[in-house]
Amino acid sequence: MKNLNLSTLLLPLIFVHHTAFTQSTYKYSELEIKNYDQMHEAVTRKVKSAKELISKSGDQLNPKVYVLLRDAIKLILSRPNKDNMTSKLVPVVRSELTLLGAYQETMLSIANEAIHSINNEQNTPVDRATSVFILENLMSELKPDVTRKPAIKKIFERIRDAKIKLSSKVKNDRKVRGMFLTQSPSLTAKKILDSKFPKKDDE
Repeated sequence: MKNLNLSTLLLPLIFVHHTAFTQSTYKYSELEIKNYDQMHEAVTRKVKSAKELISKSGDQLNPKVYVLLRDAIKLILSRPNKDNMTSKLVPVVRSELTLLGAYQETMLSIANEAIHSINNEQNTPVDRATSVFILENLMSELKPDVTRKPAIKKIFERIRDAKIKLSSKVKNDRKVRGMFLTQSPSLTAKKILDSKFPKKDDE
């Protein structure tokens, strides 16, 4: 695929239609039992479908291509990363989104969706808990670039400034299903930013 700046040409239009992003909802409790081969197969299937759309239509700006790749990243991030599988799977999709000039914008949109999901009290505890995993895994994946890429830093600032408060039901869901320790993703983002960008004494 040729390198086109999808973020400039297409993403503003896609962001308006946010419902296109919420077609697939994953549950961490179902994904954590899947092994690498199962996850890799599911991810590569979506990437293959995106490539086939481009091949058949000749249109790299087809919104369906972006939605498929975005959904593949969301699938990966929704799974608890106790076995460090995220770092093995993300590159499969990242390379395709990078060619489209849409990787950082995609991660920001996923972060915004996860924040909205956590704050929506009408969502089930498992859905909100899944969104916590999404933010945790997203930050873990992007942390190495936070000091080098302003767009990545803005994602961390967005999560920090959301001031996410987790309900007891969300914390309990994660504890009961997998003994996962839970803190606000906003606090995690703040700690990372504070460590990477320490304030000077005269500030």
